[in-house]
Amino acid sequence: MIDNGSTDGTSRLLGDLATRERLPLRPLSEPRRGKSRALNVGVRAARGDLLAFTDDDAIVERGWVRGFGEAAAEHPECLGFAGRSPAVGGPVPPPRDHGIVNYDHGDAGFEIRPFETPPPGVNFAFRRAAFERYGLFREDLGPGSEVQRAEDTDFVRRLWLAGERLRYVPAATVRHPVHAERLARRFSLRWTFWVGRSNARMTGRPAGVPTVARVPRFLVGAIVSGAGRTLLSALTLRTGRDFPRAQRLAYDLGLAYEFRRLAPDFDPQALVPRLGQPAAELGRPAPGALGGR
Repeated sequence: MIDNGSTDGTSRLLGDLATRERLPLRPLSEPRRGKSRALNVGVRAARGDLLAFTDDDAIVERGWVRGFGEAAAEHPECLGFAGRSPAVGGPVPPPRDHGIVNYDHGDAGFEIRPFETPPPGVNFAFRRAAFERYGLFREDLGPGSEVQRAEDTDFVRRLWLAGERLRYVPAATVRHPVHAERLARRFSLRWTFWVGRSNARMTGRPAGVPTVARVPRFLVGAIVSGAGRTLLSALTLRTGRDFPRAQRLAYDLGLAYEFRRLAPDFDPQALVPRLGQPAAELGRPAPGALGGR
């Protein structure tokens, strides 16, 4: 349990929970705000070989830990595991691309195909070896960072690029509430813009591609060609007919905005914290992090 710079008595609550001895809880503190920073403190302090993650608003079902543990024992070839995360409390099915987690692929386990929909950070688990080989969560991504997203996607992507295998585990289930504000189209457009920003920072600028003011030229063309009626629809939101186009435009604008901010020598790999790196170094700016605004 990590108190991530709270001011609301969280540290006292964690201490009280630890003294009840129902679970072997160990309160930790990370005063620097940011989900990835807190997660990395937990990874460094963990003593087990399998590390499971969920979010503060998730509802954990019985058998969650056991589900991951059994899957890890049955599938030693897999380095990571994704639990079932159905959305609850909203429309069924929930709207797509509205910032709503609904990772639910049924009752049967299977190996996840690489580079398809990555499992969300609300419910996954990795062997400690994953962090030893591929580093920790990037602290310039995720809630509390400038771009707010993608610390989970980035970590999964690193594993897939290395050829590692992940498995879907329906027995490890958490339910994720649908917050009412996420059903609004304006929220969806803001969320999609942030996804674009996060993805640009996650991968870095494409190598060898012509740019205009540090933005890939093909992306400038896509934004210009998609703006007109799509932009008007995004601003008025009077009809849902062109809404997917509006979402695509918001995503492309997010990509362009963040590409413009990245330094010319931006290197995503330089921003991956390592398990053996002294914890004090995690607060230092990484080289080439940002260019001019």
